[in-house]
Amino acid sequence: MVDKYFRKLSLCYVNYEELDAAPSDGIKKVREFTNLPEITVYWARHSFATLSRNECRMSMDDVSQALNDTI
Repeated sequence: MVDKYFRKLSLCYVNYEELDAAPSDGIKKVREFTNLPEITVYWARHSFATLSRNECRMSMDDVSQALNDTI
């Protein structure tokens, strides 16, 4: 998987700091668009996990993998 996306990521992001900042920048745009000041990356990750488990019936292992968490 790393080989598949490494080239694409290296074309979009010069360094790891920019890659790490991308989710925060995206959440900032969502906050501006929705006028919801409480949205954070933490909130988005946990909302994704909750909806994945409860609404989509994904397994805990699949949700963990999607979030890049370790079990």
